[in-house]
Amino acid sequence: MAIGDYFAPGRSSKRNSRRNSKSTRNSEQPEFEKHGELEPPISPWQSHFNTDGSPAGSRFSSRPASLYPVGDFRNSTIEEINDIKCEVMVNWLHSQQEEKLWTAGEEEEGVVLKKSRGMYTCSPADLADDQAGFFQAVQTLNVRVAMTVNTRVIRILLHNNQMPFVEIQEGLRIQVLSDMSYLPRCQKHQFAAFIADRGVLVVWDDDPKKILDRVERLETALMKMIWGNEGVYPEEDEKKEEEEVVEDECDPNADLENPQEAKPRKLMLMQAFVTAATIAMTITVLGWGWRQVTVEIFVDHNFIRIAFILAFVPQFWLALVRRLISW
Repeated sequence: MAIGDYFAPGRSSKRNSRRNSKSTRNSEQPEFEKHGELEPPISPWQSHFNTDGSPAGSRFSSRPASLYPVGDFRNSTIEEINDIKCEVMVNWLHSQQEEKLWTAGEEEEGVVLKKSRGMYTCSPADLADDQAGFFQAVQTLNVRVAMTVNTRVIRILLHNNQMPFVEIQEGLRIQVLSDMSYLPRCQKHQFAAFIADRGVLVVWDDDPKKILDRVERLETALMKMIWGNEGVYPEEDEKKEEEEVVEDECDPNADLENPQEAKPRKLMLMQAFVTAATIAMTITVLGWGWRQVTVEIFVDHNFIRIAFILAFVPQFWLALVRRLISW
């Protein structure tokens, strides 16, 4: 303490307070600073934050956290997510197949979907048990998705078919295979094939979302071929021509509940021309008569002749009726 401090006691108190604060800071200094450590120890609650105080998983961290909550299936690996998506899609396609009555619940009927190279899934799961059936044939064919279609129309169509194809449109044919074992060696670009021994239609596509539309188009074209195609069944065309001849003869025993399409009638304008000519002649003749009346009025100035106008309507009507009767 200096001598001046006795005369200025306020200065000594300030110095003492500064010394006390320095000693307090030294006592509160962390252990890692005293021993020369580089980083302080991390407590459990600090593990959720970065060194700069930002939450772990933020955009400032090296590894971003998942966008989905903990336990969500979308946090799985890419392979697991792909398996889940394929299982959902194949089961949905099979439910649509049952809803549209494209399956009878028999063996080797269902949907096969490709998950990855050499890996396929199916619905129902029993398809994978057969080592030489529909599932194995689709694997060998190596398509994205395939579906069987089993309807009564297809079975009836294949029952009497002896040709290696079925023409569903002009220039569009679908191949007919003897059994399922020929499917891997079929014409892949046709995207469909009839299986004769089972009486089903197998349809495949490169996009699982479009296979239902493809089956519906084939089904519609098949029905149009049966009822409206004139080039596939010539015998039916001859029968239609005979029915048209019978209709022209006005057969009283014809089936009225199933009428044939009537031919368009010609436009007849004879009555229209006759009526127009009659009206023109009537107006001309009445005009000549009124011209004579007008001349007489100007000569003798007797306007009583104007009373003839009361007889104009009956006279015109009688002239028109007489002319029509004469025709």
